Amino acid sequence: MTGPSVHPLEPGDAPALAALLRAQRDAYMAHFGPFAFDPPVIVKALREARRDRYWRLDLDGRMVGFAMMRGLDQGFARPSFGVFVAEHAKGRGVARAALAHALDWAAAQGDIAHVMLKVAPENRRAWRLYQAMGFKALSLDAATGQLVMQYDLLREPRRPG
Repeated sequence: MTGPSVHPLEPGDAPALAALLRAQRDAYMAHFGPFAFDPPVIVKALREARRDRYWRLDLDGRMVGFAMMRGLDQGFARPSFGVFVAEHAKGRGVARAALAHALDWAAAQGDIAHVMLKVAPENRRAWRLYQAMGFKALSLDAATGQLVMQYDLLREPRRPG
């Protein structure tokens, strides 16, 4: 068994990622829908990304999810972190590894002061992870009901993943 690993998500990964996303229960995916789960949509997002980043998440040599840092290509100074981990792989450190990787990437850019994310309030496991990693709750998003959290790269020391 190997621990979680993070790699660039490539266009060739799109069919496997789409299948993984579609294989999850609807209830599990209720609050996650960054784009259509179709290979052409995923490939388009990957090919059009300039500063935005998408990473493949592997566990035991198999893809079990993906993470992203989006919004920079649309001109936002504060990118948004998102992560999906397949239900069968949750609780094994995959999201923690992805978040640590994404925060390290953001810090290395030199021009990103904050990273934000949104999390469903009932997803206690996720928001406890985000708090433990240094994110602070800001508000509730009126449109989605999700909790908006922010990491301050200028004030928070980078914590080990």
